[in-house]
Amino acid sequence: MVSRRQPDPDASSPRWRRAHRGLLAECGVPDEVADSDRRWGYLLLHGDDHPGTGWDASWISPAKAARFLDHLLAGLPDESGCDLVRCLRRRLQ
Repeated sequence: MVSRRQPDPDASSPRWRRAHRGLLAECGVPDEVADSDRRWGYLLLHGDDHPGTGWDASWISPAKAARFLDHLLAGLPDESGCDLVRCLRRRLQ
């Protein structure tokens, strides 16, 4: 029997969210966002969760923003259209 390794999941996928649940919690991403495909997608696209919890990248330290950004970029095939990347980079400045 041949087993194939599953490709690493895209950061927009539920599988990525589940695999990085600890990181999201460490960065203060609320459970309501981390547990929802729709809310996670909104956070990726807009860089915040203002219609819901109000979470944005300014809530975390620059060190946590750097860690979050590294993991996020590793899971994104293309960062265009992902305002969360821009917001995390701004937090590093």
